[in-house]
Amino acid sequence: MKAKYHNLYVQDHYVDKANKADQTWWTKDAVLASLVIGLSALDAVTLYTVIDTVMYNSQAVSIILTCGAALCLNFLPLIIGRYIHFIRYHINGAKIWMAVAMCVAFLILFTASFYLRWETRDLSFSGMESTMVDTTGQADGIEATDSNSKEAVALTILLGILPGITSAINLALGYFSDDPVKRKLSVMKRELEKLYMQRDVMLAARSELNQDWYARLNELDMERLAAAETTVNEVAEQVQALARHELAKKLGDPDSVALLTEPLLKDEEIEPTENMNGTEEEVLKCA
Repeated sequence: MKAKYHNLYVQDHYVDKANKADQTWWTKDAVLASLVIGLSALDAVTLYTVIDTVMYNSQAVSIILTCGAALCLNFLPLIIGRYIHFIRYHINGAKIWMAVAMCVAFLILFTASFYLRWETRDLSFSGMESTMVDTTGQADGIEATDSNSKEAVALTILLGILPGITSAINLALGYFSDDPVKRKLSVMKRELEKLYMQRDVMLAARSELNQDWYARLNELDMERLAAAETTVNEVAEQVQALARHELAKKLGDPDSVALLTEPLLKDEEIEPTENMNGTEEEVLKCA
């Protein structure tokens, strides 16, 4: 089947496109997955700076704990946002206490991460010095910011609530990107279109089987017989013309050649006249 005609037989493809026509770009599956991965990576970076500082285990353990905490902080709100629809429609045995339990687990994890960030601000803002080189090439020592200064407290709060902001974004994405009732209707529409397509194929097959095949076969035979007769007549005319040509070449006299090569009128017989000699009468008989 040619590619340009293929879509005529896959109506469910058009149904999927129609169901997603009103879907905004940030709720599409590819964009949603990219946002979740990106926000999780952002939280992992902010958490790793703290976990790697306070832990004395291997770096691999710090990376695993950081990635796990970041995924939980971003994936739990996504699940909660979609679970709200289950509670609203009373489907899949959704219970309110399950949503409350997930919210409590998220709050515990977020509070622990914020408390860890707050208590470790001394490691980030005190006890260190940095060096800045000016335009003249001279290096000046700059003391680290005090952990209790307004700048340090503000930055600590910002880094602490950043996982909460990304979690709120994932909560909104989970709520607006997936509606189970709408998704179920889309699936049912697609299945309905498939059934319609199968019905049309069955109706076409039944219509073809209900035709008068004897009449069609007789008509086909008559058409083939007429075509065969036309072919035989054309071949006979060609043989007759060739025979006239060869006979004219054999006789050679002008009168016979003129008589054999001139066209004969249909349904009109040329009878020998008294002026014709015996050779011309024989030519007419042969023709």
